[in-house]
Amino acid sequence: MSDALETPTLGLSPRREAAFAALIGALVADAAAIGFHWLYDVERLAERGGARPEFHTPNADDFAGVPGYFAHSGKRAGDLSQYGEGLLAAVRALVAGGGSYCVRRHQTEFQATFGPGGSWSGYVDHPTQATLRNLERGQGVARAAGLAAAAGLADAERLVDRVVAARSRRGADLLTSLGDDFASPQARAVVEAVDGAWLEASGDQDQQLPALSAVVPLVVAGADDATLERAVRVTHDDDEAVAWALAAGAGLRASLGGAFLQTAVEGVRAEAEGPLSERLNEALALSGSAVEVVGELGRNCTLRNAVPGLLWIAARTEHYEVGVRQNVAAGGDSCGRALVLGAMLAATRGLGGRGYPRRYLWSETAWGSRLLRPQPGSTASATLFPRAEPN
Repeated sequence: MSDALETPTLGLSPRREAAFAALIGALVADAAAIGFHWLYDVERLAERGGARPEFHTPNADDFAGVPGYFAHSGKRAGDLSQYGEGLLAAVRALVAGGGSYCVRRHQTEFQATFGPGGSWSGYVDHPTQATLRNLERGQGVARAAGLAAAAGLADAERLVDRVVAARSRRGADLLTSLGDDFASPQARAVVEAVDGAWLEASGDQDQQLPALSAVVPLVVAGADDATLERAVRVTHDDDEAVAWALAAGAGLRASLGGAFLQTAVEGVRAEAEGPLSERLNEALALSGSAVEVVGELGRNCTLRNAVPGLLWIAARTEHYEVGVRQNVAAGGDSCGRALVLGAMLAATRGLGGRGYPRRYLWSETAWGSRLLRPQPGSTASATLFPRAEPN
């Protein structure tokens, strides 16, 4: 099949095309890594994965007797990990808001994905579990505030439950959405009480890679650092986690702006301060293979190890397939590193050529052919990224 026939026609400007490529590149990189995700023995990984370890079917036997954790029983090659699903939860929140970010829509989508009866079937990591508990507790606090304000009202519990159910809105928008039942001053006070008590920084005090799950969609949608911080704190209410997420976002933002990958990474290092600066200087000065460097930095889920590792890979390859393969071969939390790495590589290289191969989408991923077959001229992608380029 020729390049022209295989390339999707999205009808987007170059800036939005790069944004869309970054989003898909993140998901593809995550799917490529799931087979050996959390296998820490790189010799076993090389033995089982060979020269092309990407898109390997998860198999418990690959993890037997060596350091690692087999988390993806029942998943197939090309499925997304919980990282990719967290990214999609943020995407759905953005789509629901017409491209504008809202913490409460994000929380709602997160619960609908990972909570009881949610769409995700698979491993749920510690910070996700903690966030779900925080959201449940926060909802209880908001409900209690509403009941206190509703004292003496007929059918008070029903009214408060209606307000809680409309939690994806806030302020005047929340009040308007509830209609005439909330026209009285006391009913309006119930709405204000629930609204004011809602927990927005619902994340765990955690410094691991799930903190990056919302970075790619928020950055490609044009969010500034203040908005990105609010999104990170939905799942990770931790200053260091926010700092690393903002650094990763800066690298992606520079890539979307047309910077070469090495230039983008150097920009992150130049702007970093304090411990981040020290760690990035140390990491980016390392030499060797990706397997060696990631091993020296640490293959685990910790942001201070993983973000420098993924930036090191990004700075040294502008070929999407090679970068994704190196990330998988490096072992450990490869899916966690994959989102921002895949987005940066795809933002600069797009689809085909030195970008992500077409076979990754049409045959290797379980979702790519559905996601990337819009009608010609479809506005779906433009709706998702309405602020992806200046007016």
